[in-house]
Amino acid sequence: MKKIFLSNKAIKELEVIGMGAEGVIYKYNFEGNTIAIKIFNPDIFTSNKLKKIELVHSREIDKIVTKPQCLVCVDGKINGYSMEYDQNDQNLESLKTLTPSEKLEYLKKLRDIIETLHKHNIIIGDLKATNILVNEGNIKICDIDNFKVDDLDPDILNLYSKQYFRKYKKMDEGLDIFSFNILTILFLIDGAADELINYIMKGSYTHNEYLRNIIEILLNDKEYTESYIIDDPSKLKRKTKEF
Repeated sequence: MKKIFLSNKAIKELEVIGMGAEGVIYKYNFEGNTIAIKIFNPDIFTSNKLKKIELVHSREIDKIVTKPQCLVCVDGKINGYSMEYDQNDQNLESLKTLTPSEKLEYLKKLRDIIETLHKHNIIIGDLKATNILVNEGNIKICDIDNFKVDDLDPDILNLYSKQYFRKYKKMDEGLDIFSFNILTILFLIDGAADELINYIMKGSYTHNEYLRNIIEILLNDKEYTESYIIDDPSKLKRKTKEF
């Protein structure tokens, strides 16, 4: 991968456009183009993280993931990566004013993206509305840091993945479907967040019937629920592809 070299002093002068648990995202002008660069917090850039970045960079998933493009070296040491930037991007969270049927179309696109990434042996791991970019009807996953790629596990676990791992003792495709079911409820139902978080924290994983009823009542779309909502994520069969 190509490398961008910056000093820590130069980075502090850049515009901050996002922040996460592991680092900060800045806007940067590189070779005449505006890009985004993610710089990780001190001392957390591991060899595991570097290998994962390189693996995602090598996969043919440009249309569905905001892939790392270059490695970013800070004061001579690799500590981040660059990615494409578009000022017209919105995250899925900002589309809550859409009608239920319009929301469903985005959820169907997201379902297809999840299935495609699973075929590439990638588990998203941190599937939530703020990590999904929307632009002119197209959507992309924009945060790769919690990806499980091949046998490389994510470096940190979020609330949902912790609960899933506690029950099933593994990080597999079922985690993304579990998170997708939760995202569906939160995206479709205003005010569902507090109730759902309490439900999950109690360790209950039988929420699929609740979700199915919500979708069928609001959208009358049984084909959608029957094709993707499942009762036991651990029964999924992995579909892998060799690279």
